[in-house]
Amino acid sequence: HHKTYLKASLGYIKKNDFSLTLEGVFFSSSLTNTPDTLQLTYTLTNNGISSNYFSLKTVWDTVLGELSMRHFSTKNRYAINGEMNLLNIDSEEYIISSDSYTSLAFLLSGADITTPQEIYIASKDALLSKKWVVDIKSGKGFNTLRTYNNSALAFLWSDMLLASAQSFSSRFYISASVNEGMPASLDAPYF
Repeated sequence: HHKTYLKASLGYIKKNDFSLTLEGVFFSSSLTNTPDTLQLTYTLTNNGISSNYFSLKTVWDTVLGELSMRHFSTKNRYAINGEMNLLNIDSEEYIISSDSYTSLAFLLSGADITTPQEIYIASKDALLSKKWVVDIKSGKGFNTLRTYNNSALAFLWSDMLLASAQSFSSRFYISASVNEGMPASLDAPYF
C-alpha cells in the first residue's frame, strides 16, 4: 500500500444544478518514499430536482514537450506533434509529455481508472474555446495567431444521465519523473 504525502480537495457548486469536487492525493507509486504520482478523482453530482445529462471535460496545458522533438507519446505512438483525436484509449494506456529531463505521464486506462471516451490533442486555445467538442484538424501544428507550440490535452468522459442527488466519479493518475527517468506506469508496485 502507498504512503499519502498530501491530500487536497477543491469544489465548485452551481446552485440547483450540479456540484463538482476534485480530490488529489499525492503518493509514491513504488517501494521508495519519493512521492511521484498524483491520483485525481472528480465527482460530479446532480443538484437539480430532476434527472439530467452531464458530461465531464478536463483541459491540461502541458509545457514539457513544447521545446522537445516530440510534444507527446503514448504506448503505441512514439511521437505526437500535431492535433489528433484519440478514441482507442485502452490500447494507448498513457500519454507522456517530456522535455527529456522531466516527464509527466497521464495514466488513462487500467487499474481503477475511469477511461475517458475521447482525448483531444490540440493547441490550448482550441481546447479552451466555448465548444465542448473540439474541431480537430489531424496533423495540424499547435500554433495559433497568439501562441507558438502551445500544446494541450483535453479528456472527455461520456454523457451520463444522473437522477437528482446521484453522482458520477472519474479517476486517473499523473506520474512524474526527473533526471531523465521514466514516469511510473501501471506496472509500478502501487498498481
